[in-house]
Amino acid sequence: MNLATNKSGLEQQLEDMKRLNAIFEKINRLSNDFAWANAFTDDLFMHQPFLLSMLTGYQFDLSALELDEALKLYIAVWEYFKVNPKVKTNAITEAQFDRFHNINIKVFVVNDPADRETMTVLLAAIFERFVNRPVLFNMETQTKGALMIGVKSIIECFEEITS
Repeated sequence: MNLATNKSGLEQQLEDMKRLNAIFEKINRLSNDFAWANAFTDDLFMHQPFLLSMLTGYQFDLSALELDEALKLYIAVWEYFKVNPKVKTNAITEAQFDRFHNINIKVFVVNDPADRETMTVLLAAIFERFVNRPVLFNMETQTKGALMIGVKSIIECFEEITS
């Protein structure tokens, strides 16, 4: 997402990396703050109900530690995109998500999901966490793949909304 204008691709990537570092630091700092968690869920309920319902579904498929890490990924995605007013007026739909999800399943089967040539800074930061966060790294392969595809699909939904 290019919020700034007149910046080179590299300058924009560096700015995005700084924003993402700040987002992940905020998430780590506030992860046990129930008021912040309630504000987050209220925000999603109001602006992105499909994403909220998707997140609640993970509680049945993931351990408590895995769920915590998965939620942090989606929170980072929301924090990254919520500065764009379009994501507060245009909700992701199940059909939109399914369209990207089906494409991404086919791509993951054929290609390396970490193809850095076409990856956004946001997606690269998310995928990097699957290497650096022990809970995500040790996740069952099928579960890890499903989570990666889900996060990538949500990012693409937001990218479509904000373009």
